[in-house]
Amino acid sequence: MGKLTDRLKELSRGGGQPVGFAPVAVRPTPPAMLVMASVEMAEAEVASQAAQSEADAVLAPVGPATTDDTIRTLRNATRRTLMGAALTAGGKDIVDRLQRAGCDFVLLSNETLSADILTEERTDKVLEIEPAWSDIFVREIERLPVEAVLFRIMGGERLSLQQYLQCLRIASLARKPVLVLLPGSVGTEALQPLRDAGVSGVVVPVASVKAFRAAVRSLPPPRKSKERLEAVLPLGLTAGRREPEEEEEPENA
Repeated sequence: MGKLTDRLKELSRGGGQPVGFAPVAVRPTPPAMLVMASVEMAEAEVASQAAQSEADAVLAPVGPATTDDTIRTLRNATRRTLMGAALTAGGKDIVDRLQRAGCDFVLLSNETLSADILTEERTDKVLEIEPAWSDIFVREIERLPVEAVLFRIMGGERLSLQQYLQCLRIASLARKPVLVLLPGSVGTEALQPLRDAGVSGVVVPVASVKAFRAAVRSLPPPRKSKERLEAVLPLGLTAGRREPEEEEEPENA
């Protein structure tokens, strides 16, 4: 179990309860969503800025040509912040290298990646989902050894209703924690609908991290579900069930 898995489980539980007898009023309120910084280049200075901006994690592009020294430099720059690598090529061998260099998780962002990448068990994995994937395809993700899925919002200045419904669909079908990558044009007003759709965290540009972190702290409590719970018999039991016949009254002689 990796550090990203621990963080996502903490979010799903609403944050860990501190041990001790401190008054409840002084206990810090756990964050409602994870905020991850996305950097466009594998540069230590940018990664360091992301870590200092209160990001929960830093996601940097890494490829087969990225050297081990570069990866270690990025790891050192992010300090105690979780560090992830976005992969578009390669397989298990590059994930092994990333793990040895200190990466906490990898984003599998291309369907052409080698399938043996899933056999590396020491590094947490996040799978990027394409909007065109069918419901059956998305449901099968539950069987994969990945800790979360990522959905990328393309363009626009606001989260559209269609994009919101797509997030809702993915969260209900994949049965994995969902992360959403937002473009810099989308503001913090998208956080509440994303949270209500079941999204566990957002990935945003470094310049947006502080605003999103503050907005996460200000999120109102989630609305309680108003769904009715009804007992439903399986079809096989109801099919052969007959209503009791009314007894006929005897005729008077």
